[in-house]
Amino acid sequence: MELEIDNLTESLVLLAYTSRIHPELAKDKVKLNCITTTILGQANKNNSTHHITGVLYYGNERFFQCIEGPESAVRELLKTIQKDPRHIELQILVSIKVRNRRFNSWSMKFIHSHPSIQEYFTQAGFNSFTPEKLSKKQMVQLLKTLKHS
Repeated sequence: MELEIDNLTESLVLLAYTSRIHPELAKDKVKLNCITTTILGQANKNNSTHHITGVLYYGNERFFQCIEGPESAVRELLKTIQKDPRHIELQILVSIKVRNRRFNSWSMKFIHSHPSIQEYFTQAGFNSFTPEKLSKKQMVQLLKTLKHS
C-alpha cells in the first residue's frame, strides 16, 4: 500500500530503537505470536492515518523498529511505545531528519527472525541480533537488509 504524503509540509524523521521483550512474555511462544500480531494490526491501522511508515523486526528476544514520518507524529508514537509494558530496556539508536522514506510501501512491515538478518549480524562479527552494537554505517546496511527481506 503506497501512502499519500505529497501534502505534508512537516519535516520527515527516521527513528530507530531496540528493546527487549518482557521476560514473562518471552517464555510463551503462543502469547508472543499473539502480541506481534496485535502490534502489527495496531500499527497498520494507526500508522497510515498519521503518515508513518516503517519496519518492525523481532529476533533473539529483541525488537528493532524503524519508524519514519512527520516529526510530531513520530514523537507521539514514541511516547506510546515507551509506555508499552510488553517490552523493556528501550534504547533509541538513531533519530534523524530525512528527505526520503526508506519504507514508503508499508505502514509497518513485520519480519520475524529472518535468516538474512541473522546472516548480516554474523558477517558483521556479532554472535546474535544486537542492533545496539552497530555503527552508523552498519545501521544503514541493516535498514537496507530489512527493506529487502
